[in-house]
Amino acid sequence: MKDSENRIFTIPNILDFYRILVAPVIMWSIVNNHNRLTLILLVTAFSTDLIDGYIARKFHQITKLGKTLDPVADKFLFGFVILGVCFRNNFRFWSFFLGMLISVYFIGFLWIYPIFLKKGLKVNFFGKTCVFINSFVLFFLVFYPNKWMLIIFTVLLIMPQLVYLFQVFRILKKEKKEKKLE
Repeated sequence: MKDSENRIFTIPNILDFYRILVAPVIMWSIVNNHNRLTLILLVTAFSTDLIDGYIARKFHQITKLGKTLDPVADKFLFGFVILGVCFRNNFRFWSFFLGMLISVYFIGFLWIYPIFLKKGLKVNFFGKTCVFINSFVLFFLVFYPNKWMLIIFTVLLIMPQLVYLFQVFRILKKEKKEKKLE
């Protein structure tokens, strides 16, 4: 492995750290109806998500940490924003349901993602598209909350994870079968 892949303080990683750190602040600003601050923070957070990968590829700053940090930052941001929306709008069922879903989702991610990387799998177009669309769904949920948008968000959150989960299980099953043949 190249030394450059082991770097920590690269521009993309700093942008990912920013998203992780700003996520609770965004939740606080949503819950307390600080709409202007929320707008500014959401735009900057979503913008960092759009440009970090580009910067990493363009300037050869792809790192081991960044491969994990970027999706973790997405999950932090999505989780805190959606919970802020649910708390502010008194969506009690959704607050509980999404809180539990995000917990299971994050734990599952921490279990599956290292296997995913180790097997050489990469984030696919479908997953990136769902994250991109969900960024807009979240943005609209913050300022125009309704339960249908919550449903769309939830479906778009779960679908790519199921695809990745099936990919990992298929590879693990294939490896198990190959070991039996040896």
